[in-house]
Amino acid sequence: MSRPLLVSNRLPVSLSDSPEPEVCVSNGGLVSGLLGPWRRSGGLWLGHAEPDLIAALSDGQLTSQIPVDQLVPVAVDADTHHGYYAGISNGLLWPVFHDRMDQVAFEPGDWGRYVAVNRAFADAVIAMSDSDDTIWVHDYHLCLLPQMIRERRPDARIGFFLHVPFPSPETFSTIPWREEVLSGITGADYVGFHAPRYLSNFAAACNRFGVGLVGLDGVTVRDRTAALGVLPLGVDAASWSVDSDSLHAETEAIRAQLGEQRLLLGVDRLDYSKGFPRRLEAIDALLESRPDLIGNIRFVQVGAPSRGEVKAYASYQRAVQELVGKINGKWATGSWMPIHNVERMLQRPEITALYRAADVMVVTPLRDGLNLVAKEFVASRTDEDGVLVLSEFAGAATELAGAVEVNPFDITGTAVALGRALDMPQAERRARMQTLRRRVMSSDADTWFGAFLKNVDRSVQSRHERPAHSVTVQAFGAKCAMHANLRLLLDYDGTLVPFSSDPEQASPDADLLELLDTLGRAPALSVHIVTGRPRESIGRFLGHLPLTIHAEHGLWSRAAGGNSWQVNTSITNEWMGRVRELMEHFVTVVPGSLIEEKTASLAWHFRTAADSDHATLRSREVEDVLREIGSGSGLNVLRGNCVIEVRPRNLHKGLVSNLALRDLVDNELVIAAGDDVTDEDLFRNLPPGSLAIHVGHGSTSAHAAVADHRELRNLLWSLARTRMPARSLQATATS
Repeated sequence: MSRPLLVSNRLPVSLSDSPEPEVCVSNGGLVSGLLGPWRRSGGLWLGHAEPDLIAALSDGQLTSQIPVDQLVPVAVDADTHHGYYAGISNGLLWPVFHDRMDQVAFEPGDWGRYVAVNRAFADAVIAMSDSDDTIWVHDYHLCLLPQMIRERRPDARIGFFLHVPFPSPETFSTIPWREEVLSGITGADYVGFHAPRYLSNFAAACNRFGVGLVGLDGVTVRDRTAALGVLPLGVDAASWSVDSDSLHAETEAIRAQLGEQRLLLGVDRLDYSKGFPRRLEAIDALLESRPDLIGNIRFVQVGAPSRGEVKAYASYQRAVQELVGKINGKWATGSWMPIHNVERMLQRPEITALYRAADVMVVTPLRDGLNLVAKEFVASRTDEDGVLVLSEFAGAATELAGAVEVNPFDITGTAVALGRALDMPQAERRARMQTLRRRVMSSDADTWFGAFLKNVDRSVQSRHERPAHSVTVQAFGAKCAMHANLRLLLDYDGTLVPFSSDPEQASPDADLLELLDTLGRAPALSVHIVTGRPRESIGRFLGHLPLTIHAEHGLWSRAAGGNSWQVNTSITNEWMGRVRELMEHFVTVVPGSLIEEKTASLAWHFRTAADSDHATLRSREVEDVLREIGSGSGLNVLRGNCVIEVRPRNLHKGLVSNLALRDLVDNELVIAAGDDVTDEDLFRNLPPGSLAIHVGHGSTSAHAAVADHRELRNLLWSLARTRMPARSLQATATS
């Protein structure tokens, strides 16, 4: 396996606040999950560091836990970093990704600073990485980085993992630079998420905003695919399970201090996504509904201050403090207080002792990418006791069966669940904890780390195993030069022009018209347009040019210079009434979708649907129903780019070979170009020695490939300039 280069917002170390600062391991979920596996991997870790930390690292003031030569600081000036971090990262992306639009606060100029910092990271990565390294980018701070690296090193091995939720496309659409964020992330070979719904939201956003073609394998952008996967982060479970005399003593000391009181515990960063107010209100509601618990429980909330430079966090901290005071004032007695609010980050031994002493662990975020606290608690409970109360909105909820799941927005329901957890019989507690521990201990951080790198490897290998090779102008020219006569069979949509949300709007531009006119007039070269379009629209677009047109997959043909269309009489359309009725129903169910009717085929387009998520979901239903109808009716159901088409099985572009290729002469080269599954029928029916060119990325039987319609046009223009005498070419251009 190649050397991993981890890239995150910050290095995994920081300066302590002690009178004589020293470099120590930082707190936080990302560091907690990655530190052990990364250290054992021997890779590098790149991250931002402030000048005093950089100086300390240079002086070798580092704990023995991390070798200094594995850390690569990225320096950024303070003003630029503030706009990148407090402005875009935590003033825009964090609240949007956590569905907290009320917390969005940034200056438009901050975007330039976000771009600049991502570019500084790209410079550092390029400088420090080798061609065989796996570059692993982490989290929302560096969304642009994968594509920035890809542009400078196209063959780089790049992974991206999002540690926070990805919101619905509706929420994500509020980001002014939404396309840039999506394009940046899809520069990776593999993109990982904690939960299936985050992956689905990301794919739907890419589909809605036209960033690549979303398919089963991932998101295809030009000539490559960014694979998508769900891979929840684990914790360093073995280290949380370690027993020691000092830890045992600390745990017993906490229990002795509690006496007969039951301990409920919360451990979080002080962030509005963690749901502190509702959690505190649930404790209040618990005491209101269960007077027997007054004086008999203690709720300890460890809430380490976070992101002090962001104004919203300071006001949030004050609000939490006021609520703690209000509830304690309501219930406290002379010798008892229900809530103990600890506003500092405790050290690992202190946290572990609290985990082991707790009767109930309360993890109730309003929105969380995963939540490693829940897994740390489970890993620490070697006694197989204790109850985990977990929010259904934490990413970890999808994998931690055995927890008592709650809706943190339902304060009464959460209070009831807390009471149930306190009353739970020991046998049930142990059964639940055993289930939880099997999951957490078997899916630890090392397992996750290795699985992610393997997924990047698979995606890179898939890219390199692409059957069609990229064709250059030089290679194309050399191939054509070997033949006196050439015959071109060219698809239209997605091949000569980019896709359009409305098929009727995909009219040819001036460059394409000039190109096709030039090719059509070239000696010893014939041009055939082979398209699924109706003859009316393709005739309106290209009918005046000196080329042959085959419309509706070969049902209609019109010779170059001719005025009439010839129909293939073997194709029938008696089936169309039933299919049209079904499609009309789905046009009403999916607003914005539309039906395209041709002589012997019907297509349901959903690229223009008002709600792309709903359209994509219903399209699967449309496809299933149509396939059921078609199975006994001799029909093919073809799924394309935001379109589902139904046509007779004997109607396909392979029919064109009977017409377009019947008068081939010796030493005539057939060149066919197309972009989707309908063109594969044409490719398979070409005579031996032909050249098939696939436009875009994906599985194909073609021999060669180009990235998009622009690259294909470049090839065709090179051919036009070669085949047309200079004076004829000039005359064509000026006519």
